[in-house]
Amino acid sequence: MLKKLAAFKVAGGPAAHRQVEAFVREAIRSRQFPPGTRLPSARELGARWGLSPRTVHLGLTTLVKEGWLQRTPRRGTFVRRRERRLTCVGVYYPQDVWRHPAMEFGRSLHGELKTLLDAQGVELQAWIDPRSAADAAQPWDEFVDAAQARRYQGFVAPLTDPAHLQWLTELNLPSVYVTSAPLPNVVGFDLAQFADLALDTLVERGVKSVALICALSPATSGHALMGRAGVDFYDHFIEACRRRGLEMRDRWMRVPGGATLHADEHEPFGFRAFEAIWSQAPHPEGLVVYPDSMAKGVLMALLSRQVRVPEALKLVLHRNAGVPLFCPVEASMAVSSERDAAAAIWRQLQRQFQGETVKPVLLPFRLESSDNRRRS
Repeated sequence: MLKKLAAFKVAGGPAAHRQVEAFVREAIRSRQFPPGTRLPSARELGARWGLSPRTVHLGLTTLVKEGWLQRTPRRGTFVRRRERRLTCVGVYYPQDVWRHPAMEFGRSLHGELKTLLDAQGVELQAWIDPRSAADAAQPWDEFVDAAQARRYQGFVAPLTDPAHLQWLTELNLPSVYVTSAPLPNVVGFDLAQFADLALDTLVERGVKSVALICALSPATSGHALMGRAGVDFYDHFIEACRRRGLEMRDRWMRVPGGATLHADEHEPFGFRAFEAIWSQAPHPEGLVVYPDSMAKGVLMALLSRQVRVPEALKLVLHRNAGVPLFCPVEASMAVSSERDAAAAIWRQLQRQFQGETVKPVLLPFRLESSDNRRRS
């Protein structure tokens, strides 16, 4: 341990107590400071590192609150022995998914998580942020206090945006995000595989031209914690069309112009997007739609125009396995599984709890027909 302590040097950047906190936390995570290890006093560490005892004490206090360290009067500060298994997991929701009609995916995923964790004897706590969207960039004190008090040992954030990620990622607990952010502890769905699956299906059915209606924004996010999910998906889709010899006109690609749409906006956007495509000839022979909440609007527009499917248009629609999608016409479905997502989330949490390093998990889509029979 003394050799590890000697390696610490305060550098520029974050405040000194934050550097102390990060250094000791990583040493505990990597088991260089194993459970039961007694740390030197704040005065001794301060003298070794050229810091005041108060600065060292402040950094270690954060780790005490997070459960990494334990202070015992007249004995000192020790590395806490970690619990052997997860017993309680929190789920953070920025809004009430049970009252919001457009949040079917969130409700379905929560149900799968609860079923899975109940079978493991693990409590699942739902935390619904009551604050307005304008306040979301600031930590929710009740959720943060519960994390520090270890009322839950890890958490899941299925419906996150940049404002929430900014403070959630600072909680230093095992956590999993269902998002496109470039973080290691992410579970998501493989949109490149979705594009390839959809286009291969249309090519097999003789399609020569294709349109796309999608909710992802093609704009690159300016937020450090968000990536290029929309940009990368559209780049891949266009290149995949080119490789397959499919015609893809600019006006056939209907996507949001700015930020990614809110779930409430998907259905009306899908309706308007299809109207815009079909109002002017020539028409594409195939259409890909993502996600399922946008497909609802597309189907309404298609029926209102009495488009003959599949004679005049062949469809590949996204569908969440646990969310009903009424489709009165013939279509191929690229299906994502909330059950698979719940299992991947649970594995990610367990690995983090055991101190293991995790990597992003991207789950594949499977192909079904609109009557829900699996296609070979």
